[in-house]
Amino acid sequence: MTSPQNDQNLLLSSLKKGDNKAFVRIYNLYWESLYAIGYNRLKSQSDVEDIIQELFTDLWNKRKSIQVRGSLKMYLYTAMKYKVIDHLRKRKLQYTNLDDIKPGLSLYNESPEKILSLNELYDQLKKGVDQLPDHCKVVFKMSRDLNMTAAEIANELKLSKRTVETRIYKSLKHLRSNLSDYTTILLLILIGLI
Repeated sequence: MTSPQNDQNLLLSSLKKGDNKAFVRIYNLYWESLYAIGYNRLKSQSDVEDIIQELFTDLWNKRKSIQVRGSLKMYLYTAMKYKVIDHLRKRKLQYTNLDDIKPGLSLYNESPEKILSLNELYDQLKKGVDQLPDHCKVVFKMSRDLNMTAAEIANELKLSKRTVETRIYKSLKHLRSNLSDYTTILLLILIGLI
């Protein structure tokens, strides 16, 4: 009797050789649990189905070079989680506008100076986030883009809550430092002088 890990290793080995049956078997074994992971976060059937299709397309296209450390199941679950995070980040960027920086601000009725100042501030903030070390950036985006608590992030990334809190603190410290030249602009916008 073979173990589940041996079955996964055989499936992965067959997949790397281009075996369509192994690919279909992997899909049939994991699509439901991958769907549950995605739907738990997105609450959108079509978005989750698109992400699963993308995940399995990537799996097939990269089958020869795929490196699975541990189990295939965990590899797929982790890939799904990152695809969901990426989807949420893209969706947030798609719907983010400068009104989010100052709630209630209508840019349609504002002066060109204020719009330019907000654009500059937003660009600098985005640049600051992009400059974060990867381990801090992932935690920071999960915290801010996905509104996850430190405990949820710790559970998701298999880290201690304290490590997550430290990474968020370091991220905020970096962003404050990065935006120090823009505090005057932000203050003037907030008090209505620009």
